[in-house]
Amino acid sequence: MDIVINNNLVHFDVINPQAQKTCLILHGWNHHSQLWQDVAQNLPPSYRYLLLDLPGFGNSPLLPETAGIPEYADFILNFIKKNNLKNPIVIGHSFGGQIAAYLAIKNPHLFSGLILISPSINRFKSTKQKLKIFIYHRFNFLKKILPSKLLRLVLSQITSTDYYNSSPAHQNILKKIVNHDLTKQLGQIQTPTFIIWGENDTEIPYSGQVIANQIKNSRLYLLHNANHNPHLDPQSQLVPTLKHIFNQIL
Repeated sequence: MDIVINNNLVHFDVINPQAQKTCLILHGWNHHSQLWQDVAQNLPPSYRYLLLDLPGFGNSPLLPETAGIPEYADFILNFIKKNNLKNPIVIGHSFGGQIAAYLAIKNPHLFSGLILISPSINRFKSTKQKLKIFIYHRFNFLKKILPSKLLRLVLSQITSTDYYNSSPAHQNILKKIVNHDLTKQLGQIQTPTFIIWGENDTEIPYSGQVIANQIKNSRLYLLHNANHNPHLDPQSQLVPTLKHIFNQIL
């Protein structure tokens, strides 16, 4: 389905359209709604699942390059209002979890349940990551003198996978997103919150317990042998864990 939000025609899919209760699923960076189809189709049929292509991914156009988390959150808020969604549950993965948490902070009664899967909420950097950032800025002049193929090889070694695989427009937005740390605001979340983290997640340093400690009404679930994208692994325990969480919310 397509709908106009903020003057942009954006795409979303609906599973179990006749159900009365609603769950909104927000995907991660460089992902899209289709990657969540298998998970949503195996969740409780008492819910209608809205799988939205976030701006700039799937079949939804990109927001302006000046956009950051507040602009993405405003987009989601307008989507919720235009579809007249009343207290939906939201599942947010990685970048989608960052947006969902921001919305829950700013709108305490917007969601009936907040499910965060490896959310990109706090931005603690390892020594290795700090070194890569230093090298990237210190040798930024190489962009102007290196052949394109050699430059891409160098960038692949000193930048994150998300940054390396993004277009220049996406990179400008990503720079703002990765510097938006919500850690100190997590205590403002009043929504019942469930945090899911993959045991073998290497894309974001493990911080599930840190997040759970900051959100008063929250529970943490660790997925054994799962990585940053448990929704793409049929062997992960994501679906059983989500079913258990839905039973807690009911």
